Amino acid sequence: MKYFQSQHSHRRYRPYQSVWSRLSRGLKKKKPRITISTANSAFHYRGNPFKRNSRRGCPGYKVAILGLLILTWTSLLLYLPFFNIDEINYSGLKNINRGEINALVESSFLDCHTIIPCKNYFLLDTDAIEKKLLDIYSLNSAVVEKNFPGQLIIDVNEKLSALIYDNGKGYYLLDKGGTVTNFLTEVRPSEFRPISASDHEQQPLDPSSGSSTLDLVNSQATSTTASSTAVEHVPDFRRIRRSYGSYPILYNARAEAVAEKQRGVLPTELIMTVIEWYGSLEQQNIAAVDYFYLDTEPQGIKVYTSQPWNLYFNPKLDTFSQIYNLKTLLKDNKPSSYVDLRYGERVYWK
Repeated sequence: MKYFQSQHSHRRYRPYQSVWSRLSRGLKKKKPRITISTANSAFHYRGNPFKRNSRRGCPGYKVAILGLLILTWTSLLLYLPFFNIDEINYSGLKNINRGEINALVESSFLDCHTIIPCKNYFLLDTDAIEKKLLDIYSLNSAVVEKNFPGQLIIDVNEKLSALIYDNGKGYYLLDKGGTVTNFLTEVRPSEFRPISASDHEQQPLDPSSGSSTLDLVNSQATSTTASSTAVEHVPDFRRIRRSYGSYPILYNARAEAVAEKQRGVLPTELIMTVIEWYGSLEQQNIAAVDYFYLDTEPQGIKVYTSQPWNLYFNPKLDTFSQIYNLKTLLKDNKPSSYVDLRYGERVYWK
């Protein structure tokens, strides 16, 4: 009887191996088999002369299915309306018109008619939006963030470079160089009121009297009287800010005439000092500013605030030092009438 040895006979007589051994062996990188010629010798245990050593590649249909799945998944992420930016929230806007900046963002970054959707959450470039806003508007900073799945958050910090000038006859927008850039509106008759003796607040103590040597002085000054027929101008700062933006308002009591496009209405240093005070008082939560009052520069500038007290400061002294003195005073004291910072380290208050 003739014995036939199949190419699968080795599986029947191979030694026992555990499941873990077989699994670890399958994960190892296979080495190429060495085929030993058996033409003049008996069967060799290291190789199977009847087994074909052929390696098949990955079937083409599997590659096609995998590519189709990836393409479908990518298309869903790009073209599903769920991932479109359909809401823009702004914060920090004071003088920039919301409709204007919204139209700029939508036209430049969200309304492009191309095959690739521009307003897709994953494709929208926030860095490009920030750069565009900083190039067009006068901003200290612009932060643009995406909130999944379809919200855009834009936070801006505006850089003030202008103020509203009031000469008692009209309101004008001045740039930082003191040039009239725009006439805003006329002063209304309702912004004038008669002055009586009871309307006069107490004036700050005159430091030339030398009556005190303390750094913080609680002054008790006597009130002055005025004619009952006199009138004073009180700027309608709420109406002006509501209509023209949150610029600092400076009222010049000298009532000097101003023409459109006039240059040098106020010195640049004075304008920048007023802007600096306006930003510092509000950003440091010291007081909300109503408007600034200027009579003559040697007398300093008076600040009407939302607090029970008003403020006097010297525009020729360092702003930081005066604000530091003000914050030091407010830690332990509650002024009821005024705080006077015009005389260096000596702060007078009532």
